[in-house]
Amino acid sequence: MKVLGIGAICLTLAVAAAHASDPPYVIENLGTLPNKGLSGAKGINSNGYVCGFSANSPSDFASFIWDMNTLVDLGSLGGTFTAAQGIGINAAGEIVGISKNAGGENLAFRWSNGSMRSLYTPTTALGKYSKGFDINNAGVMVGVIQTTYFDIHAAMWTDPGTLIDLDGRIGYNSSANAINNSGTIVGSMKFVDGDSTIDHAFLYDGVTITDLDGRSGYGSVASDINDSDQVVGNAQFFIGAGVQTRAALWDGGVLYDLGVMPGGTQSQAIAINNFGDVVGGGSKTGYAFRPFVIRDGVITDLHDLLPVGSGWTVLYEASDINDAGQIVGRGIHSGVERAFLLSPDCNSNGISDMEDMLGGTSYDCNGDYVPDECQPPACIKGDANEDGEVDALDIAPFVQAVLNGGYTCESDCISDCTLDADDAAEFVTILLSAP
Repeated sequence: MKVLGIGAICLTLAVAAAHASDPPYVIENLGTLPNKGLSGAKGINSNGYVCGFSANSPSDFASFIWDMNTLVDLGSLGGTFTAAQGIGINAAGEIVGISKNAGGENLAFRWSNGSMRSLYTPTTALGKYSKGFDINNAGVMVGVIQTTYFDIHAAMWTDPGTLIDLDGRIGYNSSANAINNSGTIVGSMKFVDGDSTIDHAFLYDGVTITDLDGRSGYGSVASDINDSDQVVGNAQFFIGAGVQTRAALWDGGVLYDLGVMPGGTQSQAIAINNFGDVVGGGSKTGYAFRPFVIRDGVITDLHDLLPVGSGWTVLYEASDINDAGQIVGRGIHSGVERAFLLSPDCNSNGISDMEDMLGGTSYDCNGDYVPDECQPPACIKGDANEDGEVDALDIAPFVQAVLNGGYTCESDCISDCTLDADDAAEFVTILLSAP
């Protein structure tokens, strides 16, 4: 297994130029469900919808979805307890997690269209426990099931009634932690490598389970995978005179050490988006644990991104990050534990970029989740033939683009991501003012 240090990460975390540095951020307190005292966020989808938990105590939990306006209680499987551990959410707002049923058993659930269904019905021969961790846009879910009273196995559900045990071995534990939109699954599994007590990160491509680590005597866990098959988690590395557990990235068969924060001795990566941005946490000088984001190989403590006067004193964890760079987790706001949503605000207007784009006050014509006004001009407006200047030679290709409905940056003269009469009027203005 080839292992590279943090200096090589930028070759792998190939993010767009617009994502090269941290923009200003805004942070939102997502509140709590009625009659609950605290909350935490676990997952966020591409539309900015958040799932998580609201609770009063370890025996009084409820799961929620935040639809960018309000928290909605997901209900339960018949019991009084719905835990939010390991919850995942897809683009359609479908959620997986864990809930007690009327018999008091902790079972994996799928919530969709306002209804919660159990993913696993325990039997006498099997155990009485299951948990859902993630769900992709096709509705395929992953998590764990108890196969005997001693074994917990990685599991996949293609729908609420179809369960596949990905492990199948007796005497071993495993976990399926994440699935991408191609159906590739990652997690951890105890491999027979001379020490059956050590977990190794694995990848399942629908046919074969592959040990991502392959290093004897060193443990690892895969926590998440993006649509480019980049995998993050943590792994043990020999650093200096001893072994440290650090945030890790697997890409193309290469294991990368993502490093630690200044003065830190341990770290872990929890989630990765499709631009290669990573969230996790670890120790640093003066702190046992601080959540962080990694962009272009640079680790940044989330506390350094908080707006002045935000009211947030401590951020406990970063649980997920979407392609818009929005980060969710939990922390302390005004002395109370609350779910947070930390969002880029590149134009510093006090409103998240996601809200600007959804509300139509900003445009994202190139689809990179960054408002166009925050980026260098992507093209010369009116230069329909893309020869570097605006002149009479652009008239024919501009008319063709408008008539054919084919979008080009150059022909979108008013930068609203569409081609219409307003662009034609602006094109004439640009053409007449050209030297």
